[in-house]
Amino acid sequence: MGFTHLVFGILLYALFSNVFQVPFGTAYPLLAVTLGSLLPDIDHPSSLISKQAVFSIVSKAVRRVTRHRGPTHSLLFTVLSTAVVAAVVLYYGQDLLISITFAIGYLSHLIADSLTRSGVRWLWPFHDGEASFVFHTGGLAEKAFFWGSLLGLTWIVQNLQMFG
Repeated sequence: MGFTHLVFGILLYALFSNVFQVPFGTAYPLLAVTLGSLLPDIDHPSSLISKQAVFSIVSKAVRRVTRHRGPTHSLLFTVLSTAVVAAVVLYYGQDLLISITFAIGYLSHLIADSLTRSGVRWLWPFHDGEASFVFHTGGLAEKAFFWGSLLGLTWIVQNLQMFG
């Protein structure tokens, strides 16, 4: 689902940009939404992010202490990782839009995974119940979700005033 997560994250960032009249398409926010949309899968050895050299060591360490769709797929980790990104952003004197787009990417990942049969434990560790739906990862529904997200993103970029 790596590319599906990436496209859906950028789609939500594009919608956010249009609604709140913030620039779309600048490098750091795009990098942040990309990282946010892929980071929850750092706990899976075959994920797009775990295959990247810079993240492979972190992925191995994370997998030693947790399972896939464990803590990294929760609101708690969304908040904690966004706080870390915000601290780095502030330290370097950058725009907090970068941390907001990171959070959009992270949340988009959790939303998309909630549509699958395996689901997500949004409220971990406070509640272990899953939010799930019936789609199979890699199945026809995921492909339709990917193409729908890509078409939606394309339409938004072509038709809305976003490049401020």
